[in-house]
Amino acid sequence: MRILLVGHAYPPYAGGLSHVLYNVSLRLVSMGHEVTVLGLRYGGNAPNIELPRLRVIRAMGIAPRESYFAPTHDFIIKFIRLVKEFDPDVVHVHNVGSLITPTTIMLAKSLNLIERVVLTPHHHEEGSRTDTRAMWLIYKPVLRRIIQNVHRIHTVSNFERALVLRDFGVDSVVIPNGVSEDIYEVRREEPEDLTVTYAGRVEGYKRVDLAVVAVAQVQRILGARVKFKVIGDGPAMGRVRELTKVYGVELVHTGFLPRREYLMELARSSVFINLSRYEAFSIVTAEALALGLPVVIARPWGKMFESYGAYVVNAENRSEVVKALVNALTETETISASAKIPTWSDVVKEYVGRLYNTGND
Repeated sequence: MRILLVGHAYPPYAGGLSHVLYNVSLRLVSMGHEVTVLGLRYGGNAPNIELPRLRVIRAMGIAPRESYFAPTHDFIIKFIRLVKEFDPDVVHVHNVGSLITPTTIMLAKSLNLIERVVLTPHHHEEGSRTDTRAMWLIYKPVLRRIIQNVHRIHTVSNFERALVLRDFGVDSVVIPNGVSEDIYEVRREEPEDLTVTYAGRVEGYKRVDLAVVAVAQVQRILGARVKFKVIGDGPAMGRVRELTKVYGVELVHTGFLPRREYLMELARSSVFINLSRYEAFSIVTAEALALGLPVVIARPWGKMFESYGAYVVNAENRSEVVKALVNALTETETISASAKIPTWSDVVKEYVGRLYNTGND
């Protein structure tokens, strides 16, 4: 099968979408499929990649403050050329928050390719800043009309499925994201000091500042130092750093790390916390659970991890967050086994059987 994956980010760019496309492309190749990834080049000179059965082609894009991810004429030309030369059996488009998504869908329709299009929205309900929230008010009704043409929609959780049905009026096939197999090669290590860890982009909607305030209160309750570790970076990191000083919380900030170092740092934690206002699916939460870490996460999106033993809280209720953190930090019995989160190999097999089999619903 020839599969064209379309999404704005692919390594060396960091972030959740890059991680998804990387893992999906490699698993498809390992299954014997021919894969081409069409992405954007923005904020640097990311190279094209040529490997056996895998090509990564990048077109110039526009991404002010790492948002919008708008295509240029270069993207349109490269997409049309790929359709003619590669003749994909499936065009799998990722992320409705990127403007290359409606562009790709409209191009596919004009090229009589719409019956081969699969869309994974990675829908987060609204933008994370004032300007992007305002843009969603205009963009959402336009996107709603465009999405009606897509052959099959794929969502990564029941929560995202409900959002997509509400906002765009289309139902979807739910296949949750997976974890990379390398997560099961890493052993959890209890740190010398109690350590609450957040990993990922540090944006306002991620509410990392609320985690700092909660950790400060936990310190007072336990009468012990509790470090707060951030693996990642972003525009709200300054606010986080300021709050740790105000509340007397020791901050460990590593920035983004290479994969192996990231896993080792995540494993050297007492608790993982993610109070994000909205997530389609949190891969780092799945990885923390797979490592056997106690996890404190926000509802409603976090409810999908409840069956794996996660503490799911109302992030607006500080006392509820603090109570969950105290319980997680003082568990008399550590998690004896890693949560058996499906791997990307498992997930991509479902892609092929349930998403790419475009002849039958």
